Amino acid sequence: MNFSKPPEALEALDDTIIRVALLLSYRGDAFNGSQYQHHHGRVLPTVESALRSALIQLGFPQTVRPMFASRTDAGVHALGQVVRLNLPRAHFNKFKDFRRALNSALPDAAAILKVAQNVSPAFHVRHSPKLRRYLYQVINTPVRPVLLSPNAIWIEPRHGLLDVDLMQTAANVLVGEHKFTSFKNPDTAVIDDICNIQSFRVTQATDGLIRFDAAGTRFLYQMVRIMVGTILKLADPKHPKTAATAAKQMQQILNAQNRQAAGFTAPAQGLTLMGIDYPPPFEYFIKA
Repeated sequence: MNFSKPPEALEALDDTIIRVALLLSYRGDAFNGSQYQHHHGRVLPTVESALRSALIQLGFPQTVRPMFASRTDAGVHALGQVVRLNLPRAHFNKFKDFRRALNSALPDAAAILKVAQNVSPAFHVRHSPKLRRYLYQVINTPVRPVLLSPNAIWIEPRHGLLDVDLMQTAANVLVGEHKFTSFKNPDTAVIDDICNIQSFRVTQATDGLIRFDAAGTRFLYQMVRIMVGTILKLADPKHPKTAATAAKQMQQILNAQNRQAAGFTAPAQGLTLMGIDYPPPFEYFIKA
């Protein structure tokens, strides 16, 4: 397919157009991010390009362009991504099971979980969400985890195990409405750095598996990965500290409003977009 120039979205919502919302999951290691990209005239394998190719295989026009609720980087997974489509109603109605038809045309690394039809014209997939939920997973075991490695990072406990309570204390500092300049990639064009983190839980899921569950109204570019990387840096057993000291240092990093003050950007493979919550009347999907 020739996707050298992204087509315009079908925005007109007259009787010939049906607005559809998709609940989409995908494996991030199979794609170069969620959004359309091309490099030197070559279309890169993104979730959007895979979805557009699948739609074209089903006979939909090339002018159909998906709109994603949240952008994910290369390597980042999704369990509950939401995508909006404006489709020709007559062609859509030809499918008895649109989800099954679309899944048959998608690569194995992506799948449509649910389809909502006749979505309200007032629904905006990007601006309507009330909450975005992310999961980051870390495996802290002496032996490399072969089966879990595709969606988690491994940290070998050479100097001791990570202290979950200490990491939770540090994460608590980030809960609430703050200016998160220290936790965004400087290359982002977004000017407004204020976000509201409604919860940030660090838990020991099983022996060696640590979960970082973050929920907020919005997140800046690579913000979750930088927050996790900063927490892991503060919790490094090689440089032991108390939970109170970790919390104090996290507050200093937050106040600095400088990316150089924070820790490393945690690898993409550990991050999963778990779900996006919409307020009434846009609750088309239950939580993923």
